[in-house]
Formats: sequence, C-alpha cells, structure tokens
Amino acid sequence: MEPNTSQHSNGAPQFIIVYQPAAGNSRRDENQHGGQPAAARIPATPPPSFLTEVLALMETNLNNPRFTVERLSQKMGMSYSSLNRKLGRYTGQGAVQILRNMRLQRAKALLWLGGLSISEVAYETGFTSPAYFSRVFSREMGFPPSEYQGIGLAKPEKRTTMIGYSEVLPG
Repeated sequence: MEPNTSQHSNGAPQFIIVYQPAAGNSRRDENQHGGQPAAARIPATPPPSFLTEVLALMETNLNNPRFTVERLSQKMGMSYSSLNRKLGRYTGQGAVQILRNMRLQRAKALLWLGGLSISEVAYETGFTSPAYFSRVFSREMGFPPSEYQGIGLAKPEKRTTMIGYSEVLPG
C-alpha cells in the first residue's frame, strides 16, 4: 500500500490508500501447492466487488478501534475463516494484516503531513493506545513515529533520508 495524494475541496492534500497485494514465495507454500509460487496461484483479477467492498469497509472504519475482522466478516456475511481464506487467495494476506497495514499507511501519511501529535495519529487510525501504536509502527516501519512526524514539512535533507533515498539533496 502506498499513499497517493489528491486535492480536497478546501485545497488541502488528501491521501488515498492504494492496496498492493504481497506476493508470497515461501518454500513451504510452494511445496504445498505443487511447486507453484503464491503469485502464480493468485487469480489475475479477483472479484472486483468482493475486494472493493472489503477494502471500502476497512477504509471507512480505519479510525474505529472497535472495528475488527470479526465485525468485517459479519458485514460481509461470511465467517472469519472464510473471509481470511478468500483474502489470502486473492492477496496473499489475511484480513488482520491488511487492516493493520492500512492503518499504518494512514498513520504514516498523517505523520508525514504533521500537525497532529503521535497520540492523535494513533487514535485517528484506530489504535486504542499510543504506546501500542508506537511499538507497532516502529516494528513495521523500522523507525519510531517521532522520526517520521512532520517530515512533509521538513527541509529536503531530512525528507530524502527518511523516505529512503541514499543520497541527500542539497538544501
């Protein structure tokens, strides 16, 4: 998932989360499926209505800490296991992983823009505890949220190093 931006009606940038399925390639996975890597088993075009509906429900409820995969599966009219199996078949990821990644990508976008405290970003993205949010963010992103906060407003030198480029642009 990558954040993309568009302009909101008030002129402020608006981030849109684009979902990109992960391609699995573990040996155990390949052995269980006749040597076929996960990417080859994932249908080229998943049922658009299913994925669109699941991702729209997740996106709509990102800031709701009570929105769980159990609630998502109820809204989709399927069991927790069926939902995970179907998502795994089409994306290579389970619902919990997709929801967490979407929340983290939204948090990353909010932190990048600046203007909100880390606690506010945590609550805005559906985490119930800023401390837990910081741990998850640090583990998944490789650096704490405080290092990413306000980077969109930072000098170009800081922005380039945090985004992952090896060279630093001259100021």
